[in-house]
Amino acid sequence: MTVQNVRLTPSANPARTGAPPPQSSGTDGQGFVGVPGARCNSSNPAVALGRTTQSLVVICETGVGRLYYKGVRLSDGASVEIDDPVRTATGFAVLNAGVQYSLSPAALVITEGSNQLASEPMLEYWAE
Repeated sequence: MTVQNVRLTPSANPARTGAPPPQSSGTDGQGFVGVPGARCNSSNPAVALGRTTQSLVVICETGVGRLYYKGVRLSDGASVEIDDPVRTATGFAVLNAGVQYSLSPAALVITEGSNQLASEPMLEYWAE
């Protein structure tokens, strides 16, 4: 099985593989190496990773099959961990106190109600 670390434009389709992303991209099977806020806990594997110019995001899976989202804003290192993201037709979405984070091969989009707070084009995306 080949592992692909894909640089995507907003119109590209996601690359999907069952293997973890390559270590040469600064990632491994648990997320972003050396970035605790964008890395899965203990032995939990990453099921998706996203890198924008402003953020790093990882979706992790627990031993009992539950998912959680971890993200880091690169400008100041602020991080967030949110339980129970759901798979969507294009990636993942998770809600935290009225703020929705949507991760897809095209972008990380952050909204609150009908207000778009951020739309960060995806530089790299991987999902199994």
